[in-house]
Amino acid sequence: SYYTIVNSGVYWVEVTDTYGCNGTDTVNIDFVPSPEISLGNDTTICTGTALTLNPGTQYSSYLWQDNSTLPQYTVNTTGFYSVTVTNVYNCPASAEIFIDISSPDINLGPDTILCLGDTILLDPGQGYANYVWQDNTSQTQYTVLLGGVYNVTVTDSYNCTAIDTINIEGLAKPVAGLGED
Repeated sequence: SYYTIVNSGVYWVEVTDTYGCNGTDTVNIDFVPSPEISLGNDTTICTGTALTLNPGTQYSSYLWQDNSTLPQYTVNTTGFYSVTVTNVYNCPASAEIFIDISSPDINLGPDTILCLGDTILLDPGQGYANYVWQDNTSQTQYTVLLGGVYNVTVTDSYNCTAIDTINIEGLAKPVAGLGED
């Protein structure tokens, strides 16, 4: 037979065998707290940045998904990350998190030539939260009328940025002349 224990305390049992002999035993049960950890919510970071995962420094051991054992873990690539910690009572707890990397990628094209009187439409792509051109305007596209250096900085919904620059040389259209009649 058995007895389920749900609280700390002193427990004892007395048994009698078929010959009438008695035996007793006492045990002290202490319930110890299990670790409660969190690595936070799944999140997105920008390319070129890092995020340090820190479940807390109060644990006696750490085991990350790659078998490293430091109390903190630095993330700079997309993936699932997990840790199992053990407290001073040797009780384990685990947590995991998914980290995604946002990398806005824009391209205004190669440097080019613009004949005076023509136009070039610069389009870094749609769907960004913010656009800032060299003249501090914020339209999604930019119409070039004259030669010069043009650049745009875009910001995505995760507050990650990308910048691209294009040099456009302005040239006069050639004048055709066949001479006099």
